[in-house]
Amino acid sequence: MLSLMQLPLRFKASSLKQAGMVVSLACMQDAACAGAPLDTTSKALTDSSGILPLMWSLKRSIMFNIFKKSKVVFICTQEAFKDLYPPIYSRDLQRPFLQKINSDYQHKTKQPVCPFRKLTSTAKCDGIRDIISAGYIIRLHRDLKITTNGDGETFNWERLSCGLEKNEGSIGWFSSNQYADYINLPPQTLRTVIKINTPWIIETDDFCFIQTHPSFLGEHRFTVVEGILDPLRNRQINPIMFWHVLQGEEVLKAGTPIAQLIPIQRKFLPQLVLTTEDKRHLQKKVTNYLIASSATTSSVPPSLFGI
Repeated sequence: MLSLMQLPLRFKASSLKQAGMVVSLACMQDAACAGAPLDTTSKALTDSSGILPLMWSLKRSIMFNIFKKSKVVFICTQEAFKDLYPPIYSRDLQRPFLQKINSDYQHKTKQPVCPFRKLTSTAKCDGIRDIISAGYIIRLHRDLKITTNGDGETFNWERLSCGLEKNEGSIGWFSSNQYADYINLPPQTLRTVIKINTPWIIETDDFCFIQTHPSFLGEHRFTVVEGILDPLRNRQINPIMFWHVLQGEEVLKAGTPIAQLIPIQRKFLPQLVLTTEDKRHLQKKVTNYLIASSATTSSVPPSLFGI
């Protein structure tokens, strides 16, 4: 049976009795599935005194889910690296360009300006401020050297931080026949896509994560490939990146930001529903759906909007 709390129900005060009947129907089905006699579970439908306890129970469940504190846990799978550059909040990452913008803006506010001219600055852009403070920053756990020879295809790599975990593979890759042969790569990009294997995994039941390039970082040697990280399917944090230095040696120092994880609630990734129906009609459909679903024992309910 579909849990009642999985549906975004909103009933007006005038619909409390109707909502109580819906809850009663759901409880009746649960009891029937548990083997209780039908006549003992159907009393709530005819006895108005049974509606208030049911409604209170529903309210208490709703409040519990609203105020339940979600938790994101990062776990280091290698003891040697647990205290070396762990994940941090994105808002705590120092971005030199932002510090300079803020400094210039503060300087301008102290200068005489025309009263009819509004002082503007990128430092006040809501979009920039929101993206740089969203989610978490994953940092490189050790020094790595990446060398390219100018053929646009191959590279070599080397661990520079020795004495910690010598046998751990820090870098993987996808050759051109796995990726680059099928898309148009950005200019000045190695055809082999590099994957950084970090020692970190992530655990949460409430969120998926947009894994993307650290916002406004000023890093041009690589670009992190965007994707969705769903901890219920894959917990390992291994950013994939386009490499833009086609010839030469580059050292990625430990602590270099290599990915930004922006949490999104899993409920924001359902099937797309397009409708022109008004809220009252949709509310009626929700009520009818609940009543209809209480009459079946199917574990996979029919689509709410008939799609």
